[in-house]
Amino acid sequence: MHNSVARPTGDPSGVGERDDGAAEAGAAGAIWVVDDSEAIRVLAKSAFERAGWRVTAFEDLAGARDALAAGPAPDAVLLDIHLPDGNGLHDIGAFAATGAAVVVVSNVAGPDQVEAAFAAGAGDVVPKPFDLRSLLARVERAARAARAVRPVAPAAEARAAAGVGGAELG
Repeated sequence: MHNSVARPTGDPSGVGERDDGAAEAGAAGAIWVVDDSEAIRVLAKSAFERAGWRVTAFEDLAGARDALAAGPAPDAVLLDIHLPDGNGLHDIGAFAATGAAVVVVSNVAGPDQVEAAFAAGAGDVVPKPFDLRSLLARVERAARAARAVRPVAPAAEARAAAGVGGAELG
């Protein structure tokens, strides 16, 4: 069966294939993948890069927090809930306050955690294991929604409003 959206590239998965030139131009934006699973980081990085995203991966919250404090914030964050140095649910608000679309992933998210994620500002919650095409579509949808309501304030002001410190970038 022919996929009218993806151009043939020899990759039978079609993950991240686009026919609008966005992948070459990097038009999708920047995404941070925050997950303690190396396999998830590698798979997500590959899929998002093929879809035109600039990807930075973090294995813990500390790395993502430090990067957020240093700025600039990403367009989207793929955030695991259970990380070695904390609960990702506690950081959703800081990422969302910068205008980033936050998509939470977890293999143990129950109804209470899903509700808490949305209440904190997550654009979506995706259960693990996930289909990469579905994940890409959900992140892109959340990023479009976040862009529509993104704060007009410069990134440093948005980080300050989120309670995240850091040097102001020019």
